[in-house]
Amino acid sequence: MSKAAEIFSEQDWSEFYKDLLIEGLSDDKIESYCDYMLTEFDSGFDGHLNQCLFEDDLQDNFSRITSANLESDYRTVVYFFFFQYHTKGWASVDILAIDDGQVQKWLQELLEYVNDHDFLWRYELYELTTTHSTLYDILFSEETGEYLQEKTATEEELKMIDELESIYDEKEDLARQHQGDDKYLLEHQQALDDWRDAVKQMRQRINYVDVEDEIMEPASRILKGYALNARLDFDIESVQTSVLKINHWFNNNSENNISNRSEAKSNWESYLNQIFESHEFTSEEWKRLVDVSEQEIRYLIESIKNDFNSEVERISEHLPVDFNRHFKGGLEQSSFRCHLKSFITFLYHHYLTNSFSISLSLEKELGNIKWGTILLKEVRDHEMKWLQVRNIDEYIFETIYPPELEDDDKNWDILDEGWFSDGTDSLFLHALNDISVDEEIALKSLRILDELASSNKDSKQSLDKKSFLSWINRAENKD
Repeated sequence: MSKAAEIFSEQDWSEFYKDLLIEGLSDDKIESYCDYMLTEFDSGFDGHLNQCLFEDDLQDNFSRITSANLESDYRTVVYFFFFQYHTKGWASVDILAIDDGQVQKWLQELLEYVNDHDFLWRYELYELTTTHSTLYDILFSEETGEYLQEKTATEEELKMIDELESIYDEKEDLARQHQGDDKYLLEHQQALDDWRDAVKQMRQRINYVDVEDEIMEPASRILKGYALNARLDFDIESVQTSVLKINHWFNNNSENNISNRSEAKSNWESYLNQIFESHEFTSEEWKRLVDVSEQEIRYLIESIKNDFNSEVERISEHLPVDFNRHFKGGLEQSSFRCHLKSFITFLYHHYLTNSFSISLSLEKELGNIKWGTILLKEVRDHEMKWLQVRNIDEYIFETIYPPELEDDDKNWDILDEGWFSDGTDSLFLHALNDISVDEEIALKSLRILDELASSNKDSKQSLDKKSFLSWINRAENKD
């Protein structure tokens, strides 16, 4: 039996549609779809988990669970519930055989969130383009512009229906022109009834099926459910164990919950103070900032760090020809690229965290090297894309002055005040200072690059791959 027959043969559909699906979905096509769906499911899960952690209650639970080193258990439970939701339409603890008394608040809140369609709609997989197009190609006729039907209407029927539709359109126009005249209104209604009756009789004769609702939608759910079940195999006992472990921790720490929350908030305030210590906030502004989800701020900081690495890549990959000609033979070698990236990371980080300037000693050292002068110019002229993309200014501003206050001109005037732009710089620098940059290793890379450039300059020919690797190994071993 083919995989498609295994999936669809038991459905309460006409043999016509079952045969279409079974013949149209080869085993290879279904295997490919299963791989695709697993990727989409994991992507949706990551998005869902990040989104749910922005919810105050869930974020608070997650922070406490993480502090107890139970994060992997929590992810196991969420992943299982997410799987249930997308294969059964509803997540529950029934299959886990968890007693009602053990459905603690954290678990109940998680279940309610997973089953809340208003939040999960963006991670729904039923209407994914690939799922729909896979079935659409099988069930839709490009020739007629309609979904395939087991029987088709005769030319006489179609002609009669078109004529009745034209009559209805005419009567509708007359009814509009003579509003309030019962004669035209009755004729309009009679034309509509005649048209509908003809369509109804034709559909009854050919056993018309609303393919979109009766076949496409359930087939999408069934195909998706098959794919996820084919690729994911859950150990129910493992999920049960994770639930009970988290329950046990909450039971044993219930007395400390209030104090733990208070301590966590105090730590969070201290963390924000480190970032914004030089800025003056009103008590209300500070309260709004403290109430921001820790997850959101930390996510923003991680985004800045990731963007920094992307900017380093952009500089490394777009160096001018004048720079590259100093390193013939080494440009494509991974070891050379590693040293180049190491030094650019250090130089760019130094430039950004040093108030967009280069220290005199470093500038002097690079100024004595032709390729170093070119690199300095590239770093200084590099157009950063991250601030425009991340909108850090707007994020902080809308956090402290939420949109409902936007009618107050005084709030928007704060954009021109120093603390606001400085506050952005503080967050920006805090994220950059959290990046580990080893100056000693970077300067070693600088020496190796300079020796390579000098060696290349003295040679009449470019270094070939073998001689370059030999040279760079000797240069690295010198230190």
